[in-house]
Amino acid sequence: DDYMAKIQNGCGGSVDVIVHLAALSSPGYCENNPKDAWKVNCPLELYRFSLEVGAPIIYVSTDQVYEGTKKFYVEDIDETLPVNVYGRTKLAFERVLLGKDPLLNEREMGGSEVCREHVTNFSKIASPLKNVDSNSSQRVPKSIILRSSLILGPPTPLKNGCKKGSFPSFLQFIHHRLETGQSTDYFVNEFRSVVFVEDVIDSIRHFLNNSLG
Repeated sequence: DDYMAKIQNGCGGSVDVIVHLAALSSPGYCENNPKDAWKVNCPLELYRFSLEVGAPIIYVSTDQVYEGTKKFYVEDIDETLPVNVYGRTKLAFERVLLGKDPLLNEREMGGSEVCREHVTNFSKIASPLKNVDSNSSQRVPKSIILRSSLILGPPTPLKNGCKKGSFPSFLQFIHHRLETGQSTDYFVNEFRSVVFVEDVIDSIRHFLNNSLG
């Protein structure tokens, strides 16, 4: 509640749109800290806040909502099947914004009892929020979900860089290894699509200017 108040105060008491960029995006960290991952990546407090102020949400999700065994996924056709906690938490909040229940089905939970517990708890909180009267001003008029692949770009302006758990971002990690001359083993059976950070910003700007007016 305190950080929500800070957000509203920082906006002068009025919020037009919420762009959610925060994430615990290190798969390893999310596996070891599922409670933190669910809180940050499936932010029901933020969703409740958006209802209170009537502000739409632009939510940056991930390509890791898919199983990753093929290329060129088509969002309206291909099945979502995340294989890690990170992908599950991001998919769950997509479902919150879309008003879908359950947040994850049995296949998407992957037989994880920890995941099932979190899905059950979050569904109990999310369900009443979805039943807001359509005539009420306390509802999200529109929400937009953008599924991004691996984002590449220059170093962040933050003092400690862009951290993934206890590790820097992928490019910063490579840069550090090259600078220090350390030998590094990489995956040879994984292919990732990448997107330039400026293109992500342009996409967000497009929806801000054309879809949420």
